[in-house]
Amino acid sequence: MNTTLEQRIATVLSSDTTSDVVAILITEVETAIVAADNAAEAEREKALDPIASPDAAKAHEAMQMVEFSRDRLRTALPRLQARLEQLQAEEYLTQWRSDYEKLKVKRDGLAEELRTIYPEFETKITDLFTRIVANDAELSRLHQARPAGV
Repeated sequence: MNTTLEQRIATVLSSDTTSDVVAILITEVETAIVAADNAAEAEREKALDPIASPDAAKAHEAMQMVEFSRDRLRTALPRLQARLEQLQAEEYLTQWRSDYEKLKVKRDGLAEELRTIYPEFETKITDLFTRIVANDAELSRLHQARPAGV
């Protein structure tokens, strides 16, 4: 297994990073797993061939090392995927809080504006509603007093 890749996996799983970094690493690990699968199969075929590998113990050891490297990558992948989900959730929450704070400031400004203009509006609307009720009453009296046939 590529030690540099292993070190990067360990670093990403144990320290602060971003979801973008983890996503790129996941792609690299997935590619490395495919390559390791191919290498494990090739090493297995080689290990089973007495002509290609006359020393059975060394052939078996080489085959196990390649399989072990592949299995380590396979084991790391779900942990990386879980880390990616965790980081994405944290990043989303951070962005959400930022958006919330911006909108909260805007909401507070609108509430203050309403507190400022409402008293004048309340007076005007109350007067308007009073005049509307009076007009409705006048129209009602007029309709009740209409001549027959109208």
